Amino acid sequence: DTATTEIYTLSLHDALPISKRKTAIAGFSILLAGVLTGYLMEAPGFGLIAMLIMFGSLTKFFLPTRYKMDDSGVTVKTTTQTFTRKWSVFRSFYVDRNGVLLSPFMIPSRLENFRGLYITFDDNRDAVVEFIEKHITAPDISVATDLDSSEKSDNKNNEENNAA
Repeated sequence: DTATTEIYTLSLHDALPISKRKTAIAGFSILLAGVLTGYLMEAPGFGLIAMLIMFGSLTKFFLPTRYKMDDSGVTVKTTTQTFTRKWSVFRSFYVDRNGVLLSPFMIPSRLENFRGLYITFDDNRDAVVEFIEKHITAPDISVATDLDSSEKSDNKNNEENNAA
């Protein structure tokens, strides 16, 4: 038996599927902000800096992002960086209509958006979710409930000890 490795690759370029009109408006807005900044500050250098900052904040929109999922983990390649996260880092995942959030936490946390990884769907939602389900097991809700109840009993014991 030879082991086979499943590989899933996706390249997204957000500006392309969106209408050309909206992409042109976004580009024109950056240019206009730069020109106005340079004119109002009476320093063209500030205008150029403003355009670079605005373009930099929208690089995910204008430039492609590539996702590669295989048996070892997920690799994300943008114009400025490439990073890989192993499947063992992720404990749960949440699917929405635009993509899936891979979370390092077993139960929902406010930190998921900062420490997790969001993968956008193309026209392949079912294939992506199926691939992720093979590598991340869904969290056991009863464990989370047990943790919550044990934390509550610990807090109650602490309150009783503090009151005494």
